[in-house]
Amino acid sequence: MYYIILNSSNSVSGLTIACPPKGVYHYPKVGTTYDQYLRCVEGQLSHHTCPEGLVFKRKTDGKHFPCEYPENVVFPKSSRFSCPVGLSSGLRWKKETLHPSPHSCREFYVCVGGVPKRQLCHLGKVFSEKISACAQPQDVPGW
Repeated sequence: MYYIILNSSNSVSGLTIACPPKGVYHYPKVGTTYDQYLRCVEGQLSHHTCPEGLVFKRKTDGKHFPCEYPENVVFPKSSRFSCPVGLSSGLRWKKETLHPSPHSCREFYVCVGGVPKRQLCHLGKVFSEKISACAQPQDVPGW
């Protein structure tokens, strides 16, 4: 259950949440990549980021670590990436191809045989579609 109110001292990045006074609760940080979440501990709100390579799992309780490997997390249908279909044959790509994620500049997908595998660039780097690799943000057009 989410408690969102407008007048509280528990505000992180412009989002205000009324944390329950007792217990530990985790909430997804709306409008961000899947690796960020909000944590309420005994009424106090804080912002957290999962360790590199992990994402926030929506179904969690306060007793367990709220981050998990992406392959073990069910994402909303709108967030699922589909590998492109081959241009002339109608078959999936036969070789490995790299594609930017629509959700995060650090995230990209490797497609092999039509199956996407989510990957992350190291912290401080973003995926460059031009070179099909991770690069410094200043070297990526449009960043």
